[in-house]
Amino acid sequence: GDRPLGRLARPAALVILGAWCLGILLNSGPATAEFGSVDGMLDNEDRAYYLATPEQFRTEEDSCRFLDREVIRALRRGDHPGVRQGVKQAVARCGQSPERRHWLLSALVSQGKYAEAAPVARALIQQPPADRRGHGELARLAGVTLRRTGDPARAEALLRAALKLGQRGCTLLVELAEAQNAQGKTTLAARQLAQAFTCGGSTDASLLLAG
Repeated sequence: GDRPLGRLARPAALVILGAWCLGILLNSGPATAEFGSVDGMLDNEDRAYYLATPEQFRTEEDSCRFLDREVIRALRRGDHPGVRQGVKQAVARCGQSPERRHWLLSALVSQGKYAEAAPVARALIQQPPADRRGHGELARLAGVTLRRTGDPARAEALLRAALKLGQRGCTLLVELAEAQNAQGKTTLAARQLAQAFTCGGSTDASLLLAG
């Protein structure tokens, strides 16, 4: 008489276990969201290392890291004037660093302020950030800047380095062709420009930047 109940007990237990696991998964979103994106991690660091600490107990490092996170947020949302202002505040309080120069260079290039970006790019070439993961983007930004400010030879070397470090894009190939053409390397430039057209097709709007 107990055997039918025994047969039912196992499926019932599995159903209960499945519902419990589903509940955990459904409720885990808010708990894990802070680790699932850059913005979430920035918010978590604010809460853990800045907002949770009374102002009188915050160290200078706490404040500087908070200012840096604000710059990163501005950079991620494309607020280039905000990046420039944030870097200015961070440098005034915490001093200059390769990372702050890198963020500033990104904002200046995005705004087309190449003359202002040139000394920042040159300083970064001499002292890049310790984290090599951003060196490809840095080489691209510096290469674009130096090409637009009259140093095509160094620009070519930087743009080639950017490609080797994993940077991609038709516009990058166009920039490299322009740097080569400015040095009289017309054959190389034509070959590079052909690759750019192959990359994006003749209707790729980014190729209009070649002018």
